[in-house]
Amino acid sequence: MKKIVLYANDTTSLASIAGAQEIFSCANILWEIQNPGADPLFECSVVSPQKDYGEVCKGLGITFGCEMNRHERADAVISTGFLYRDVNHLIEKIGNAKSALTWLRRHYDEGTIIGASCSGTVLLAETGLLDGKKSTTSWWLNGFFRSRYPNIELHIDRILVENERLITAGAMTSYIYLVLGLIERFVDRKMALSCAKVMLVDMNKNHQAPYSVLQAILDHQDDVVLKAQYWLNERLNKTIDIHELADYLAMSYRTLLRRFKVATGDTPISYVQKIRIETAKHLLETTALNLEGIMERVGYTDPSSFSLLFKRLTHLTPREYRDRFSVGD
Repeated sequence: MKKIVLYANDTTSLASIAGAQEIFSCANILWEIQNPGADPLFECSVVSPQKDYGEVCKGLGITFGCEMNRHERADAVISTGFLYRDVNHLIEKIGNAKSALTWLRRHYDEGTIIGASCSGTVLLAETGLLDGKKSTTSWWLNGFFRSRYPNIELHIDRILVENERLITAGAMTSYIYLVLGLIERFVDRKMALSCAKVMLVDMNKNHQAPYSVLQAILDHQDDVVLKAQYWLNERLNKTIDIHELADYLAMSYRTLLRRFKVATGDTPISYVQKIRIETAKHLLETTALNLEGIMERVGYTDPSSFSLLFKRLTHLTPREYRDRFSVGD
């Protein structure tokens, strides 16, 4: 029997804790059906920094029964996502999690598989165990993660990234893929697929890019670059000349490229491409405009190049994106 330990704190997402337990329970049930009288495959428990009670929402409270100082052997530990108000609150949460970092490192040193999803990946990154390795995280933490952990190779478009005994998953419900990945590793792919079918989960979903929305790339302190971004945003349906933008800002082309990259993480052209595709996504979701009409709104004339860029950034064709996300009848 494999022992799975889920780490929780006072703002842990209950969905990820309860959902993970239910998927492991599903595996146990299927195993019992296939092998009557056999021992369960998994035993799950939840630990937290201290025993505590709190009302997570009106009418629903939670009590953590096991403290981390009661150290037990585990085959896998999962750092699940937790809720936070903003980046400052996130930094405060991880700053108060010193005991959790020590606990995670100790488990890793003992040979335990460490998994993390959503904001739980930030705790794992804080341990230093991911340095020099690949990772993913919630798509909205892209800029924060890259800035705070420059030694980690971030693959923000991926739902799941595995590095031997370190596994990270993307935003919110990506914990499902983390758990299914552990079931495949501890049992086999057939069992993981069976659980996915029962839970109505598409095991072939590999990317979180189609679900992302444009991040707060105006959230920086360079007023000149902000002015450049507003200038670009107003010209999405036109041919854009970056030299013209540099003249408008009264700076050299090379200086503009450097400052823009520092402030946003993108070149001006890459920024424009992302804004255009984000606008196209919104139009595909909310209007019945055909592809030509959408391209005209976002400054493209060649359907082939537009579709190639759209698929590169979202991993879906425009038609596939509309079929999946359209809010129309």
